[in-house]
Amino acid sequence: MSIRKWLFFGLMLGLPLSASPQLAFVQHSSAATTAALIDLNTATADQLETLSGIGPAKAKAIIEGRPYKSLKDFESRNIVPASTVEKFKDQVTTAKAKPATTEAATTAAQPAGKVDLNTATADELETLPGIGPTKAKAIIEGRPYKSLKDFESRNIVAASAVEKFKGQLTVSKAKAAATETAAAETPAQTSTRIDLNTATVDELLALPGIGPAKANAIIEGRPYKSLNDFESRNVVAASTVEKFKDDVTVSKARAKPAVAETPEEKSPPEPVGKIDLNAATAEELEVLPGVGPVRAKAIVEGRPYASLAQFESKGIIPASVFDKFKSATEVSGSGKASSSQGTPGQVAAQKRIRMCGAKWRAAKAADKIPSGMTWPQYWSQCNTALKDRGY
Repeated sequence: MSIRKWLFFGLMLGLPLSASPQLAFVQHSSAATTAALIDLNTATADQLETLSGIGPAKAKAIIEGRPYKSLKDFESRNIVPASTVEKFKDQVTTAKAKPATTEAATTAAQPAGKVDLNTATADELETLPGIGPTKAKAIIEGRPYKSLKDFESRNIVAASAVEKFKGQLTVSKAKAAATETAAAETPAQTSTRIDLNTATVDELLALPGIGPAKANAIIEGRPYKSLNDFESRNVVAASTVEKFKDDVTVSKARAKPAVAETPEEKSPPEPVGKIDLNAATAEELEVLPGVGPVRAKAIVEGRPYASLAQFESKGIIPASVFDKFKSATEVSGSGKASSSQGTPGQVAAQKRIRMCGAKWRAAKAADKIPSGMTWPQYWSQCNTALKDRGY
């Protein structure tokens, strides 16, 4: 007998509608369907994994994102792609009950199940869309963050990616939890910034745009009074400094010498006078503008000179070149270069002092000494450069 006929017959006889076996089946089936809905606020991970497109990682993310005010609230969080939610949205509900405690659930201290950028573990951070092990580590190393805005301004994660999960974040005032990376740092470190006055070559090489030559140049230019002082020296191009200026600091301590110095090398007196064409070594003469090894050798072989006029008349150096360094030179009565005595190390040090002194006097005569640079600073740079060249 059809349901329609049974209903008509039942109404005529005054029978209760529940007496219909077919209707009773329909009512039971409807009740069973309602009871079978999975509650996103209380379901276990195993129950959530029965939903289409939900695996262990997504189940864990759903649990960590609790509670949800409604299915619409759940969808707005983008914990699961909208296309996946469409597959199971008729199979779920969002009761107002508090989420059940599971091993994967976040601690009760976390507000509304949000991930705290200052305290979350790497595993917790990796539940955020687009965050893998590398980005999670970078977020931890950048702690602490003053606010979500502070985190965004650091550009640790692309702005487009942050937009996907910023509704799932919170930033506590507590300092970031200790990590294996932080623990590896020395207790004496007060920050992760690289000190331009004390960093080693290897530490400087970690800065963007800094290679071995620039690292050595930074070390040779020490000490720096401030970051502004460092920038004004033009040791590194301004465009390069912009890339790492937030990653460096300048302490008040004097920089450690890159190479141990002999007593003869420490603070030699400032050189005075002019370069003697009759006594200077070939290396000393090479610092003069326009004078290279060949012309320096020619000057030495043409000695002695009675005067600058006689030197000029010999035509060893073109007149146009001689005019560039004439004011920085002189001619003494001696035709021999000064000799040095002592250990090989002392002789080499004295030679570097003479060479750097010649450069200093020539640069000073041409008014080419950088503003604010003193002889000890110039000597430090020049001495190290000559050592690197094997002198």
